[in-house]
Amino acid sequence: RSRRQRQMCIRDRSQHVGALRQQQRLFNPHILLRFALANPAAVSDGGEEDYDGLSHRILAIMDQDVEVRLFVNPESGLISKLETMENSPLFRDVPVEVRYEGWKQHGVFSFPTTVELYAVEGLVHEETRSSVDIEPADVAAGAFDLPPEAGTPEVDADEFAFGRQSHLVVEAFFQILFGYEQGGAVEVSELTPGVMLLSAGHNSLAALVDERLVVIEAPISPAHGTHIVETLASEFPGVPISHVVQSHHHQDHSAGVRSLAAVGAKLVVGPGVKSFYEDVLAASSTLRPDALSRVDVETEVEEVAQGATSEIAGPTVTVTAYHMSANTHSADLLLTLVDTGAARVIYVADLYNAGVGFSPVLGGPESFFAAMRDLEIIDQDCVSELPLTIIPSHGLAQSLEDSITELDGLEVDIGCP
Repeated sequence: RSRRQRQMCIRDRSQHVGALRQQQRLFNPHILLRFALANPAAVSDGGEEDYDGLSHRILAIMDQDVEVRLFVNPESGLISKLETMENSPLFRDVPVEVRYEGWKQHGVFSFPTTVELYAVEGLVHEETRSSVDIEPADVAAGAFDLPPEAGTPEVDADEFAFGRQSHLVVEAFFQILFGYEQGGAVEVSELTPGVMLLSAGHNSLAALVDERLVVIEAPISPAHGTHIVETLASEFPGVPISHVVQSHHHQDHSAGVRSLAAVGAKLVVGPGVKSFYEDVLAASSTLRPDALSRVDVETEVEEVAQGATSEIAGPTVTVTAYHMSANTHSADLLLTLVDTGAARVIYVADLYNAGVGFSPVLGGPESFFAAMRDLEIIDQDCVSELPLTIIPSHGLAQSLEDSITELDGLEVDIGCP
């Protein structure tokens, strides 16, 4: 394996182990109680609070610098729910609630038969337990030892901590067989004078418009957004980032926006999500402080109306964001076209992964090409007046002609002759 593949493997394993550790602590409050007994200085009386029509005593535990509140039913002495905070790359500090129901005795211990985890989007995970074994006799000694050929496991302490503090997003990405990459070095390549491709797993664009920079897409994480800011500051010293145009609100495409807002960039977003982004920009970020949490700046969000456009124009370069209503992926999706007068570059998210031979969104390439025809970016014969490069959020920079050839080879009918 290459050095990068090895680093990614260590990163993903470290994140996932950290996330699993956190989930076990949340789903089995016995672990937290054992920690409390061993660390009495971390425990305090949280007073009383009503839950489910009954006043509960609150046992407060400082666990790794995050307070965990256990709601103890005074009648049964059992725990009804847990409250704590977790880091979300997009929403920052988010409340997490775990509810425990149907406690039953198993040997000398009681366990809840149902555990429910709630976060921003409501019920996230539910676990039902039909039986619990206490110290089962059929588990052989050494059953969980690593085989000798595995060697000594390598752990990335920072990624382990991220997995523990952000276990919901790590588990969500792991379920679709991906590790959550917070962001690495950004590679810059010029597509045409004044237009740069910013690549680091996800693609972004930067356009130089009248002595200011317009960024198209701040994806994946605050760390990645900061890498974009630092890279552009190195490439274009003293040139401010005035705007960041967001393709849509999905977390892997928007979790870097706070880093660009921190340097004064105005957000341009699709219809119906202005308040969503305003909440993201106003969110508290204490568990893992990011760039925006360290500065005092006014943030601004411009919402492109349904079916409308937003234009950022300079003497030679124009950036136009088009709302694309006819798609099956996201109601706020924007296509962004950069026109230099000599060439054009269009940014598309998720609908078409150019250059990699597949697109996960059903009907995505068809709707993308139909939109380009409707917007007269290409004509009815799929021809562009100027050389047109397609930049996918996931994939490779590719010419219009090569994209048509690729999709034809995949037997995708995009309506081109």
